Amino acid sequence: MAWLNPVTRMLLPDTSIWSVPTAGGFLADDASRKLQFPAGTGFWLTLQRDAVLNGAYTEISAPHGFSTYLYKGWNIIGNPYTHTVPLTAVHLNYQGITRTLDEDLRSPRPWLDAIFYGYESGVGYKIVPSDRRLLDPYQGYWVRALVGGISPREALTMTLQ
Repeated sequence: MAWLNPVTRMLLPDTSIWSVPTAGGFLADDASRKLQFPAGTGFWLTLQRDAVLNGAYTEISAPHGFSTYLYKGWNIIGNPYTHTVPLTAVHLNYQGITRTLDEDLRSPRPWLDAIFYGYESGVGYKIVPSDRRLLDPYQGYWVRALVGGISPREALTMTLQ
């Protein structure tokens, strides 16, 4: 099973796009179907037995930044780059207004919770330290959006520059 954002668009092996309205819950997968998550999609994977996971990571080209939708509540995001991304390079857009993450955190009505959570095997959940403020390559993070709906039109957009 995989934990997914409320609506996830996944790339299937035949190159078709599949929209999965998960309502912020679990998506059970069967062994006969191979799912490919698009860059920037974070996911939590629960296995019923030991397995080998093939992770062929292709570096993305996003000269204007990589954007992903966030929905009100908890979201899993991922850093799709081969390099760390400083939180100062995160931009948010909601209802036509754009802010940097730092501007949002200083706002009296922020769109995003200031705390990003990562996970480290053997340690558990870890807060991204405020003195480090980096998203590591190909790592997933939990982040809580304080605004947005469940359709892309209502969503908060996060762009990693």
